[in-house]
This record gives sequence, structure tokens and C-alpha cells, in this order.
Amino acid sequence: MDFGSRLKQVRELSGLSQGSFADRIGYSRPYISQLERNLREIPTDRFIDSVCAMFGVGRNWLIAGEGTMRGEETAFIQTVARSLGVIDDIDQKIITIYLRMPKEKREAFHSFLDEFTNCI
Repeated sequence: MDFGSRLKQVRELSGLSQGSFADRIGYSRPYISQLERNLREIPTDRFIDSVCAMFGVGRNWLIAGEGTMRGEETAFIQTVARSLGVIDDIDQKIITIYLRMPKEKREAFHSFLDEFTNCI
């Protein structure tokens, strides 16, 4: 699988259009389209870092197809889990979903948790 196909896979698994994907990482829709069709060279480190951070994909996987798509994210979640003690699969799923949320959704989630904890 080539870089463009891997990038498209990340976008499609995230359920985003090219425009929405581009907006999330600060690039244009035509640029994403060109990358997905391999009409451009592999982009800058800034682009790669943005995609990896926003969508939790492994850098080596995105660039070269090496390792697993979610390898780095899984390692990070396991590190967090070990630091918290024993957590189950649902806890890990909640952490994963939270880490993939855009900033504005995290802020809304924080507000929800504040309200929720005030009720108990």
C-alpha cells in the first residue's frame, strides 16, 4: 500500500470528507486529494506529525507502511493504563476515544464531567 492509500484509509476510517480532514489538520482539500492520489511527494514532517497526532496513527506506518496503523497510540494507552493501575477494555476504549477527540469536543466533555461530578 502506498502513502496516498494509507492517508486515505486514515481519513475514511475517521469518517471524514477530504475537506473536513484537511480542516482538522490545517491544510486544503485539494492538497489532501493530491496526496491521496500520489500526485505529490510525501509531505513535510509538520504534515505527518499533524496527521499522527490528530488521528492517532503510527508515524512509520503512515510514511513507509511499517508496523501497525495504531502502534504508537496503543503503546501510549498501555503506558497510561500501567500508570493508573489495572483498567479494563472499556476503560481503555474510553481513553482511546477521548484522545482522538478534537479540542472543542474535549472541552465539551470536560464541562459534562464537571456537571456530572457535581451531581454525585
